[in-house]
Amino acid sequence: MGNVARARSLSRGTIGGPSLLVARASARDSSPPDESRAEADTAHIAACPRNRPDRDGEDERHGLRPMAWLLWAGACTLATATTRNPLYLALVLLCAGAAYRAARADGDAHDAGARATRWNGPLRLAASLALVSVLFNALTVHAGDMVLARIPPDIPLVGAVIGGPVTANALAYGLLAALATATILLVFAAANAAVGFEELLRLLPAPLAGFGVTLAVAFGFLPGTFAALREVREAQAVRGLPPPRGMRDLPPLLLPVLALGLERALSLAEAMAARGYGMPATDDGTRPPRRTSYRATPWGVFDTATAAGAIIAAVALVALWFGGDALVYYPYPSLASPPFAPAVAAALAPLLLPALLAPFAVARVAPAAGGE
Repeated sequence: MGNVARARSLSRGTIGGPSLLVARASARDSSPPDESRAEADTAHIAACPRNRPDRDGEDERHGLRPMAWLLWAGACTLATATTRNPLYLALVLLCAGAAYRAARADGDAHDAGARATRWNGPLRLAASLALVSVLFNALTVHAGDMVLARIPPDIPLVGAVIGGPVTANALAYGLLAALATATILLVFAAANAAVGFEELLRLLPAPLAGFGVTLAVAFGFLPGTFAALREVREAQAVRGLPPPRGMRDLPPLLLPVLALGLERALSLAEAMAARGYGMPATDDGTRPPRRTSYRATPWGVFDTATAAGAIIAAVALVALWFGGDALVYYPYPSLASPPFAPAVAAALAPLLLPALLAPFAVARVAPAAGGE
């Protein structure tokens, strides 16, 4: 943590003062005391029907099990990887968008919304990168039968690369690649909104617990960096600093952002290590420690339906891939309208199950016997 402290002190000196402390102090002044805020949060959680305890002392767990979400995400990823047909990609994108909305609304009342909000920045960044990839493919790939324009090859420095015909085929392929990228990102955003890192770690076997901690920190660094960027911009706005307009204005913004992002990741790693995540074995080194859980969540009917739908969709897609060219679409050398096969649409239909079943997936959660 010493490096983080030095980085934060350097970043504060770069931007001309402890701007982050000013922003946090103003936020504390404008917010109620911690005790009253905690009481309000407790009352709000208790008032929520999905969080009310049962008469037998059990709680209600709202949402699908993590394994069902992971199977669904794997099936969606397989569907995106096996086709470039825009019609089928649009169907998967619609299923992912509906699941993302259901995960935000019907997951845990607080954590799911926070996890989904953290993905807003990466999704916007992915949209920007998709636009850049479309332009790059259209300017660098000079193949296809539908020529839209011609770039002179004698342009200095870049003429040898972008000079030539700009075809609708290359533009269409860039759009398909961008659509596939956006679909995969939205799928993982939906899975992350519904399943927390701690739930994913519980699914890993004991020998891979250390790898799971490293993976959780790595995946938490990007959303944490975007949250740090928002905090630094708010702090700079409080101090009256203008937004960065050039390369000289980037260091006062990037240094505290990187320091805060690294600090969040290290805090997560320390908290997980304090709770026993990643413990390789007991003191004698003979066997890994026995895992305990506070709550035993049963596997429900909707979880079975979602998992079965994902497996059926994956098997059907693999059969279609090896059984014919129903999934194949390539805009080269001639651009044609994409085909549509009802069998493929039927194979993709089970991917909509999480969006339909998650609002109704309520399971009784009781403290596990012998759990912590």
